[in-house]
Amino acid sequence: MYNQRLNPKRYNAGKKFSRGLPQKNPLKELREKFLVQKSVITPDKEFFYLMEKIKDFYSRIDNRVRKLSRTQYAVFTGLFATTGSLLGGLALGNPELIQSLGIGLTLGTLFYISNSDKEKKSS
Repeated sequence: MYNQRLNPKRYNAGKKFSRGLPQKNPLKELREKFLVQKSVITPDKEFFYLMEKIKDFYSRIDNRVRKLSRTQYAVFTGLFATTGSLLGGLALGNPELIQSLGIGLTLGTLFYISNSDKEKKSS
């Protein structure tokens, strides 16, 4: 008793008292009830849930890109290559606009001429 009066923080650390009894936290109780009712997501389930979301996102983008015409696909590829080259240059500290535009035009032209994705569909 004497020690509690000298250093009350040491004996009451993290505890809230009301007339000597610990107080109940209604939000904590609701949270615990909710977690018992719902299935708790473990780290493994969370990883697979995230992977499913990434796969769904990729498949949606892939379906949209596959529906593009030959010209639209070439322009999309060129813009994507230009943006990627510029971002890579910025990350390395040496962005070159002319080089990035050259890469984008070259890839766009090659994809327009070769049209390799559309040939696979037709055969």
